[in-house]
Amino acid sequence: MKDNPNGSKSEAASKTQKAASAQRSETDSPELIKYRLLGAVVTFVLLALFGPEVLDGSGRVQTSSIIEIPDRPQVPEPSILKPPAPKGTGFDEQSIAKAQQKLLEERPAIQPKEKPQLQEANVPSSPSLPRKAPELAQNKPAWTLQLATFSQPKNAYALRERLTKAGFNTYSRLLKDSSGQTKYQVFVGPELSKERLLAVKNQIAKKMKLNDGIIKPYRP
Repeated sequence: MKDNPNGSKSEAASKTQKAASAQRSETDSPELIKYRLLGAVVTFVLLALFGPEVLDGSGRVQTSSIIEIPDRPQVPEPSILKPPAPKGTGFDEQSIAKAQQKLLEERPAIQPKEKPQLQEANVPSSPSLPRKAPELAQNKPAWTLQLATFSQPKNAYALRERLTKAGFNTYSRLLKDSSGQTKYQVFVGPELSKERLLAVKNQIAKKMKLNDGIIKPYRP
């Protein structure tokens, strides 16, 4: 009994078809499709990120060169320099400060000035005029003629010179009033006899036109 050649071919074709179907079923499984899609997405993302850097448009791979930039140099802050002391002086700040301190320590304290007391005092006059009233015998009353009172000493000196040249004995005294102003008084005398001094007053009024004289008791 001979084999049917057509039957053998049909059986071989059927086996081949079954093997291809089994292979396609394995290839088209959901798990495999998932992995393929994930790989395609990753490949696309990598090409989108690094493709322009790798290719310059002409299909050539770009080579990048790394240039090292040196660090910024540290610039020192400028320092303020004091000008040097002039040569030849021989002094520095410390010695000057010590000298000033020594001067302050040696400086005497300023004492408050005492206020002058109000009292009579003789006015200094020119050398040709006597400075004090003539001295009389003690324990005897005497009299003096007050002629004028001035606020300026030169006026008192001028009147005394006129009286002295006319032959009268004069003297002057310095007084301070209640307001502290200095006054200069001009006197003629003194005389032990009041009548004699009255005669002198009349002579002065006649010769020198001074009629305001006042006769007072003399107080040394």
